[in-house]
Amino acid sequence: MTTMLGPVLSGINLRIDSLQIDQPEPTGTGLVAIASPNAQGLLSAAGMFIPQIASLNLQADGEIKKVQPDLLPPDMPTVHAAMSQEAILLGIGLDKPTELKSELTVDADPRSLMTYGHISSDLYATLAEIGSQLPGTQAPDADELKRLAEVYEKTEFWIGIDAGGIELGMGVELK
Repeated sequence: MTTMLGPVLSGINLRIDSLQIDQPEPTGTGLVAIASPNAQGLLSAAGMFIPQIASLNLQADGEIKKVQPDLLPPDMPTVHAAMSQEAILLGIGLDKPTELKSELTVDADPRSLMTYGHISSDLYATLAEIGSQLPGTQAPDADELKRLAEVYEKTEFWIGIDAGGIELGMGVELK
């Protein structure tokens, strides 16, 4: 699945508005943004593995659709979805699902960035070499790190904060 989704996936943002972990299963609300140079292609590729996605009938016009409860795990808050040419948004437990429409047009604001970092393929290769020389079970899996070095050019991550809350993000550039 990763091989098919990789070329049409350019990033994922997760915004957590609330999180309750004191229950048997964690619950929360927030927003998941899946960025792509071709959101319709991403939706089609994902639909090959999860056919229920096609039932949402998302179009790149920003129209907000409610995800039917029978498509969700039990006790899941309401989920709404919207799509533009470059992103698919999922709003989980939002008080105002119309917020998705405005979120589709938001540009990244570097002023809200708290932390940013990236890992290059060279670092994965170096960690694989070091890990293969470490004794015992504390060593990272050298073969897995070598594979990551072959697949990923760069992995970036960031933490930002704004009026909407804390944003955790990750982007991957494939070779």
